Amino acid sequence: MSLEEDEQEESKGSMDTEEYRDTVTKLLEEFDTLQRKSLDFVHAMNFVGLTKSLLQEMRQKGWDALVRDVESFCEKHDIDMPDMNACYKDGTGRRCQQRGFITVEHHYHMDVFNALVDFQLSELNRRFSDQASELLILCSTLDPRDNFRNFKIEDICNLAKKFYPEDFDDSEMFALELECAYYEKDMRSDPKFQNLESISDLCRTLVQTSKSEFFPMLHRLICLILTIPVSTATTERAYSSMNIVKSKLRNKMEDEFLGDCMVLHIEKDYAESITNDEHHQELTKRAIFCCVISFKICLHLETEKLLNNLSPSKEETHPAKIPNKYNIRMALHWLVQGCQPGDSLVFHYSGHGSRQRAYHEDEVDGYDETLCPLDFETQGMIVDDEINATIVRPLPHGVKLHAIIDSCHSGTVLDLPFLCRMDRGGKYVWEDHRPRSGMWKGTSGGEVISISGCDDDQTSADTSALSKITSTGAMTLCFIQAIERGQAATYGSILNSMRNTIRSTGSGGGGGGSAVASLLGGSGGAVTSLVGMLLTGGSVGGGGLRQEPQLTACEPFDVYTKPFTL
Repeated sequence: MSLEEDEQEESKGSMDTEEYRDTVTKLLEEFDTLQRKSLDFVHAMNFVGLTKSLLQEMRQKGWDALVRDVESFCEKHDIDMPDMNACYKDGTGRRCQQRGFITVEHHYHMDVFNALVDFQLSELNRRFSDQASELLILCSTLDPRDNFRNFKIEDICNLAKKFYPEDFDDSEMFALELECAYYEKDMRSDPKFQNLESISDLCRTLVQTSKSEFFPMLHRLICLILTIPVSTATTERAYSSMNIVKSKLRNKMEDEFLGDCMVLHIEKDYAESITNDEHHQELTKRAIFCCVISFKICLHLETEKLLNNLSPSKEETHPAKIPNKYNIRMALHWLVQGCQPGDSLVFHYSGHGSRQRAYHEDEVDGYDETLCPLDFETQGMIVDDEINATIVRPLPHGVKLHAIIDSCHSGTVLDLPFLCRMDRGGKYVWEDHRPRSGMWKGTSGGEVISISGCDDDQTSADTSALSKITSTGAMTLCFIQAIERGQAATYGSILNSMRNTIRSTGSGGGGGGSAVASLLGGSGGAVTSLVGMLLTGGSVGGGGLRQEPQLTACEPFDVYTKPFTL
């Protein structure tokens, strides 16, 4: 290939990258129409779909053009370009930290470029789900502009059936369908309805002309639709409130979590009307028990009369009791809301846990620990930063919180500043896990102590070796047994008791981690152990469970003299 052809190819690559960038920028600017009163729902949803297609096309074809653009930039500014065919070294470069032989190009292509595009696609899918898009498009069929151009009887009926089934019974659905035929002809022939610009204008005119009495079902449906833009109407107020609510402590929270935090601020008139007596009536002791795997432990601890119980029991039908991401978040807010000196709080979690790469400097090992709610595959995991910001940092003076976390990689899942590193002989030192960035991970004067099932790089097992009856969380059952046997006088004694029980337990229950054991149907077998090793980083072989319960706290203390009390 000649020099001229090389220059043309390089120029083409730069143009491709600039074209993608300019197109995405223009499309994102178009999304500003989402906040306009005269919103064209169909037009907006088309732009959402167009952006998804463009991002998918960029993922498939945009990498080579981006590399050429970067090479040209580095050459122009005399910057060393890394060897894309060289072996990529993860972490500090130690052999145990490597994931296998991957090139630098593979890392930047798959782990950075594709991961970023996938993140953008997932955000669009989360913000503009198929259900929400369908709702907005069906609502647009009632738009009175252009002489009711978008009106379709079939769409009206589908809107009521799919999204408002509790507001229309079978007879009312039949009446709605009959009304639509008369409504369409009447609206298009009545001059009073010819120049309307919005659905709210349509509703107002229906009432003024008393035609709401002739079309009661349609008027009811229009009133229901008018509740949708209420959230859009408060956008400006919400953004002004965000400057107050979104502080440095919450700057890494997701939009959904930020919205939850803003509710009380925006509705402060209502919040101020609630007295402290209403907040604290019989709530001097609060507890959450959240079980995503083990049913038996849930039933065992339920006899302790815990005040907020989330479990995936097959008998559970109440939507607020399902341990999905939203319900767990709301339960964590409930746990610390309005707490006062003297309150004792307990958070117990038994379920799946994981960890992910931390792209900030607040983790000693470079990983964020996470909890996996029931819907984590679609809604994502709950990161330790969020847990810390929700139930640790707001805790005022005089309030005590105990967290009992039975999940994989749970050693520092509350992001507490100090970890008790204890050897097999019971000797211990407090490790300082405060972030190098200087961010405060402690409380606002309260006391938080967390007992977790394993270290950050370990998995927490489900096993039948302890109960001899059914597979249960090893850490949770050891915790219960230590209390029942009178071995929980101090935090040091209960931690040693749990560790000794786990070390002496045989490998009959399987050591592949609670998540793997659950997925493979419980305990047992070389296949389960092998898959557990591959998926969770565990090890195969006998000699007991491969986990050591950990103790973390907001402040160091003498674990052998401080009494253990919930």
